[in-house]
Amino acid sequence: MGIARKIIGIPVLAIVLIILAAVGLSTWSLVSTGGERIESLVDRGVEKYDVYLPEITIRRGEASIRGKQPYFVDTGEKDLVVVIDTREEKSADALDYLKDAEAGAVLNRDRITVKNQGKIQVIPLKEFPDVVLNSQNLRDMVQDYMPTVIRVGILLVAFYFFFVKLFQVLLLALIPYIATRSYNARLTYGQAVKISTAAMAGPVILDVLMECAGIRIPGWFILYFVIYSGILALLIRDLVVGSRSEASPLS
Repeated sequence: MGIARKIIGIPVLAIVLIILAAVGLSTWSLVSTGGERIESLVDRGVEKYDVYLPEITIRRGEASIRGKQPYFVDTGEKDLVVVIDTREEKSADALDYLKDAEAGAVLNRDRITVKNQGKIQVIPLKEFPDVVLNSQNLRDMVQDYMPTVIRVGILLVAFYFFFVKLFQVLLLALIPYIATRSYNARLTYGQAVKISTAAMAGPVILDVLMECAGIRIPGWFILYFVIYSGILALLIRDLVVGSRSEASPLS
């Protein structure tokens, strides 16, 4: 009995478990490697806060900073303007700072004014909790909230991969389903789904191994489906050859 016929005989529960295993592997791979990169990026951003920004205190919906104002943040982009001016008499001057900028933000005593693609949005500070923003406090907040963010991220990534893998299996099942129409090895769509699920295991495992090893291949997305389709073609060939040798259609 050929490999393809053995796959067709696999129970539906086993197929479901294979899909869930693929989802789990892809989720673990992305979260374990991507999560470390995100945490490292956040840590570097927190460390740079005191370099580019002053300590900002928000109390009862009003912001304040120490030092000379207005404080112009060095964004490195001439068309991006970020200004802090919490002086009481300057609360209405936000648009003056933003008039020549393509995008930017101004923090005044009681509001944040944001400009993006010509649109102006005003965010009242009364909606903000009392907080003191500096690198140490930001680091503490990251440590407090990062576990929750990671858990939510894992769930979102798992849901994403579940629908993506399921879509791949159902879509690429059309290849063996249609290909066997011309031979004496006709498949039902359900049998084709089993073949497609088994074929997915190879590229998923390779993808996870490459991610863990830090290997990046240009155009990997396309190569992934080339490998997937290649395994499908081998399984279809095995199915057709086996059927011809037995000279009888699949039941």
